[in-house]
Amino acid sequence: MKKLKNILDEVLSEAVYIDIEHAMKDIKNYNMMIRQTDKSDIDDFENTLDYDDDAGYYDATNKEFETLIQDILQNLGFKPTPKNIKAASEHLQASSEWPEIIEDDDVVKELYPLMEAIMDTSMFTYKMADSFTPSELKQLKASKKISDEVYNGAIEIQRSWKQSHPTMKIGH
Repeated sequence: MKKLKNILDEVLSEAVYIDIEHAMKDIKNYNMMIRQTDKSDIDDFENTLDYDDDAGYYDATNKEFETLIQDILQNLGFKPTPKNIKAASEHLQASSEWPEIIEDDDVVKELYPLMEAIMDTSMFTYKMADSFTPSELKQLKASKKISDEVYNGAIEIQRSWKQSHPTMKIGH
């Protein structure tokens, strides 16, 4: 199992770097769109968001922002569920100078433990999805090296990645 862990850690770091790179590209494109928007439109843009005085952030009801969050989640291999969208929105808004989103890969990296804390899929499942092809996962499941839950979660993560990046090679 230790050998498997070392392989997983190596592959994960490269894959996570690529996932974060894609998320950063989305953030930069979003910010460019915000910068090119007329100031009066930005005021209107902010007026389309619901400000929560208690929490001190805007709820993501703006379509462009919500699309950005969905794209980031999919790039990182997470489902864009309402719960995940809300958590990621709050995190990015709290870390940013609204309406722009901070262009800092550390802020994006912080989404991994945040998403893991609110979802059913563990980081081990994520690593399995990132390190093995679907057929290899099936073999691991058949040999009882991973549970049905881990197998199903890893396959679902791979499907999400494939939807976001159709030409992407899954595993390894």
